[in-house]
Amino acid sequence: GPGGNVGQGPDSEGDNLGDNEGEPDTPMEDESDDTATAKPVAFLDSDDPDFATVLAAPNPFNSSTVLRLRLREAGAVTLTVHNLAGQVVATLSDSEPLPAGVHAWDWDGRDGSGRSVASGVYLYRFIRQDGKLYFGKLALVR
Repeated sequence: GPGGNVGQGPDSEGDNLGDNEGEPDTPMEDESDDTATAKPVAFLDSDDPDFATVLAAPNPFNSSTVLRLRLREAGAVTLTVHNLAGQVVATLSDSEPLPAGVHAWDWDGRDGSGRSVASGVYLYRFIRQDGKLYFGKLALVR
């Protein structure tokens, strides 16, 4: 549908989310906390509930990519895609309550009106209900 949220929900397949060839994404504390420091995303076998795992594959991508998220605890999440000017291009999850586990969203390189976006670098931003912010880069190559 419009906005690029082609599919979403629990991913029951045994994805190898820990086999990311690139560097892991970096979670950041809430931007209002001036003592925030970057921490590496925990591997899937971590028991630390302060971390979530977010992976995008393929990346770079041509027509679509899948953002996979592993939540350690149930909670509401917001997942958006932004251009480098900070504008929201697509909303994949808007404060959607999710159970703990693995979830996946397809982004087809389209904006909220269904128009194809230009080739370039985009940022995805995932915010948990407790305010923790995670983000990463997506490279769209048409």
